[in-house]
Amino acid sequence: MAVPRIMLFDRDRQEKDALRRKVAVYEEHLRGETRITAMPAATPPALVEDHIGGVPAATGPRTPAAVDAAPAAGAASGDGPGAASGGDDVCADAAEPDVIQTDEPPGLLKISQEDIFLEHNAGVSLARFSATGSVIASYDEESVLKVWSPDAGTTAPKLKNELDYTVSAMAWDRRHTHLLYLYDEDGCIRTLNTNTNLMSRQTPPPPGSRRHPWIQCMLASPASSALVTVCSAKPESTADAMVRVWDAGAGKEVAARRLASGVESQGVSAAINHNSNLVALAHSTGAVSLIDARSLETVGSVKTRRRDLCAIEFSLDEDSLMV
Repeated sequence: MAVPRIMLFDRDRQEKDALRRKVAVYEEHLRGETRITAMPAATPPALVEDHIGGVPAATGPRTPAAVDAAPAAGAASGDGPGAASGGDDVCADAAEPDVIQTDEPPGLLKISQEDIFLEHNAGVSLARFSATGSVIASYDEESVLKVWSPDAGTTAPKLKNELDYTVSAMAWDRRHTHLLYLYDEDGCIRTLNTNTNLMSRQTPPPPGSRRHPWIQCMLASPASSALVTVCSAKPESTADAMVRVWDAGAGKEVAARRLASGVESQGVSAAINHNSNLVALAHSTGAVSLIDARSLETVGSVKTRRRDLCAIEFSLDEDSLMV
């Protein structure tokens, strides 16, 4: 007979203790890499900007006047951890944060090894790693899509398709890692099975999608078959944008909301959290907003002084945002 679950409590306790010790070791290693600093819980949350090997975190609250007077300060106080990374990384809490600027130059990316994939005959406009990192999908200006391995010993592409439509955005499924989503110029989302090289399904564009024909970004949910797209009415401005949530499994749109923020941005990037409940948008003008993916309501926003935001990502503990 199988041992009853209740009799395994001691083994479960030992496994949990072992996992806690591993987590402590990893946290200590991460703290050494990125200088995560625990902030006192008595002060209100604030936006923090810091750098690897840079300025130590401050402990007192900052006012806007103090920010202007001390642009090289390293961090502001808050009740969450302030994460740091190379370059001009910003960690944002949602409750009325202040922005502390630093004047440190961004660090240089050191490349230890470089391999070149020479299978494209035209300029590559899109390239995406799969969720596991085992393959890369690349698309060029001649509408040729290729899926290939980054391993040095692999030269030929795993898959090659000459498409009869233009792909504007790509995203890999985060759970079914062989599925690749392609957003074409007509607003249609196609699902490509890279194992069989067949289009498994096609999601038609919803009514009214031609008012916002320019795709800015497309994200795949880590927890479900949902997709999030951000489209704009003009290619050079995201002042009038539309956020849509799609069910890729059912092949239909499930929610949409127009974001007429008036932010004359040259582009917008996005990130989605682990349970797909929160979407973060970063405009190139420095505006960052948080959106509830279920209701598509804005739940927080912040204005940084940077005018060149081009990417955004949640931290692993999702207490912070890096832009």
